[in-house]
Amino acid sequence: MEEIEGEEFVIVFYPIKSFCNLRCKYCIYLDRGHEYYMPDIEVFHSMIKKVSSCCKKIKILWHGGEFLMAGKNYFDKVVKITKAYKEIGLIINHAGQTNGTMIDKEWINIFKEIDFEIGLSIDFPSDLNNLRVWPNGKTAISEISRGINLVINSGLKYSTTTIVTRKTLGQEHEIAEQLDALFPENNKQIFSPCYIGPANAKYLLVTGSEYADFVKKIISLIPQRVNEGELAKRKNLCLVKNECPKMLFVDFAGKWHLCSRFVKNETPFQTLAEYRSAKIKNYIGEHDCSILDKETRLFWRDFLENY
Repeated sequence: MEEIEGEEFVIVFYPIKSFCNLRCKYCIYLDRGHEYYMPDIEVFHSMIKKVSSCCKKIKILWHGGEFLMAGKNYFDKVVKITKAYKEIGLIINHAGQTNGTMIDKEWINIFKEIDFEIGLSIDFPSDLNNLRVWPNGKTAISEISRGINLVINSGLKYSTTTIVTRKTLGQEHEIAEQLDALFPENNKQIFSPCYIGPANAKYLLVTGSEYADFVKKIISLIPQRVNEGELAKRKNLCLVKNECPKMLFVDFAGKWHLCSRFVKNETPFQTLAEYRSAKIKNYIGEHDCSILDKETRLFWRDFLENY
């Protein structure tokens, strides 16, 4: 396949699909189950080999569930494969979203081997972390805090992601104060909307316009954290019809999906060419994202263009 000069190919990779050690009350997988799938290093290797035929710079966003449950032995192999490809000129960047409960010094050392960027999940105001619980219903905040402190003190690059639920709305000042107190280095902060969730947590869901209004307020308080670049990134993540790039999602079995097809469990792609063809169709307006309605997209487009 023809190489695209300078393109960084972004892949969202699910090595164990939705398996997680927590049962956060707003998690979309609560209704779908948290089945365990044995992570297969050959799936990872095959994915890199395919994409490297057209792109020499790859970014892998590790996701789950809790992607660390793939295990340290698995990631030792990821490190070896990454370094082997680096020796022949391929650039592979890694980032992953974790709840932080499993992080220890051994994980930190693995991450340092490949300059892994850690995405830490933590909700604000801090009492909202009581929605993040173990299977027995006990809050996981002490284990989450321990993992976060290890990452902060490790020297690794990291960002933080906060879920915006209905309980978050109206607490922008408290959130800004707590973020500045906990993360003084102005780390990148991402606010992710709770649009869909389990049937028994509909009271936590926010609309697109409520989420946009929240971001508008929080950015006035902590502009150094949530900046125009982050808003532009969100503009590419489902918020504006004609600019959604539909990143490649690769599941635990190595099947390839566009983001909406992954969520809906539709037929996967067999080849990189099929994925690229579907992505191009999306750019010319054949958009099938079911997350946001037309009114919400228009709200966001106006907000972003006039920010």
